Amino acid sequence: MIKLLRVDERLIHGQVAVTWCTTLGIDRIVVANDEATSNEVQKVALKMSAPHGIKVAIKGVEDAITLLNDARLERFSVLVLVKNPADAIRVVEAVPRAPYVNVGNYGLIDSDVDRKMLTVSVAVTPEERAQLHRIVELRPKSTYQMTVANPPEPLANIA
Repeated sequence: MIKLLRVDERLIHGQVAVTWCTTLGIDRIVVANDEATSNEVQKVALKMSAPHGIKVAIKGVEDAITLLNDARLERFSVLVLVKNPADAIRVVEAVPRAPYVNVGNYGLIDSDVDRKMLTVSVAVTPEERAQLHRIVELRPKSTYQMTVANPPEPLANIA
């Protein structure tokens, strides 16, 4: 069962590995990112960042969609990580079982792009803001939540 679909441009990192996986009882992580599949160093780093005992699949978005639509995945507790709102839209449009989208960290790494800060951990271009609106249209219960310790806020409030 997909427990959470999270937009986090860092993908797997300490916060995801420790708090989200523990809190949600995750035993599988699916990284849906086209770039990561072709970067061997990043794939190794992502797998090393996952907690011990949690299996990690790093797939291009289309391959991740195929995996996420496989009924056999229902017996696992799955965290799906995407790097950007556009990939989140692709997943929710193609995976009916995908729950709401949780936006955590986005737009802070690529400093060459002019983005507007929406929260302390989310910055977007006008196109990306429209993508957040689309996410809310597709999954109205989507949230912004930087960490597990923060209360979730409706994504519509920041988009």
